[in-house]
Amino acid sequence: MNIFEKIQHGTGLENYCTDILVGILQKDADLLRKFCTNKEVLNIPEDSIPNDGSLKIEPQIYYKGIDDINKERSYVDIEISGTDFLCFLEMKVESKQNGGQLTKYDNVLQKLKKENKDLNIILRFCTKYSEKVDFEEREDGYFKKNRWHQIYTFLKNYEINPLINEFLEFLTLNNMDNKSVVYEVKTALSFYDNFIAFDQILRNVKKENPFILEKHFSSKINPDLHFKEKRYGLFLRYKDEKEHKALWTAIFVGFRFREDGIYKLIWLWSKNIIESEFNKYDFIKSNKNREKISGLKVEEKIEDNSLLVSDIEKWFLDELKNIHSK
Repeated sequence: MNIFEKIQHGTGLENYCTDILVGILQKDADLLRKFCTNKEVLNIPEDSIPNDGSLKIEPQIYYKGIDDINKERSYVDIEISGTDFLCFLEMKVESKQNGGQLTKYDNVLQKLKKENKDLNIILRFCTKYSEKVDFEEREDGYFKKNRWHQIYTFLKNYEINPLINEFLEFLTLNNMDNKSVVYEVKTALSFYDNFIAFDQILRNVKKENPFILEKHFSSKINPDLHFKEKRYGLFLRYKDEKEHKALWTAIFVGFRFREDGIYKLIWLWSKNIIESEFNKYDFIKSNKNREKISGLKVEEKIEDNSLLVSDIEKWFLDELKNIHSK
């Protein structure tokens, strides 16, 4: 078992990897300098870095002015400093940039520059994924982005060092050695996990609600994805209408995907207005054939802090009970 994996003990991956990297670079001044000047890593001009032995690297340094929007104390992930030299590194693994962090770091650096005109200031942003940030790279080299796979490639040249070799293995275990990883992949994997939960919710709702399963609607239909409508759910037809093709009732139970979030949706509509056994009809409209259609729509956004499977299932079951009058 990898030594760093063994001793992680629940420490967040982002801070853990950052602390290991800092620890490695603190032990070797020559390696730290190469880390700074390497074109694929920090790409800092050689003449900007002090030669008087003052160059050092530290993790989690606090400066006034970089606290987050909740007023909680925030820290610069990595600070590399020396005589008339200061570099801030923001390190990301699974999280994205938030709260204008880079702008806050820039404000602090610019303020320090005003206090010491000879100070060389540098801002860097490192991520696991390829993602856009709200800060533009500049021709003078003040700000640049790099990724963990570039750090991996740099350290690969020194894998004879047992500690570095273990760290390289740990980065590989966490897919941080791969330049092809993009943020969209992470998003897709997260969506897949949610999709599995949505599928199970709908199957449970169908199983537990006799209104859908036994009395009126087909129980053989499984959740389906409707790309055009951006919906995922159960689309069920009233099963006793085979002899009355002119009359039909249908229901959609599932999820709608909008730009502002994911919504729970129950959509019931019918041409069988008079004989319908359903209540709560709140709209009547004409379809393309100018036929009268009656129906209802119950919709509610899933808030980020309430994405609990049991709560979502209960919402569907409660709303379906309210729809049927018998």
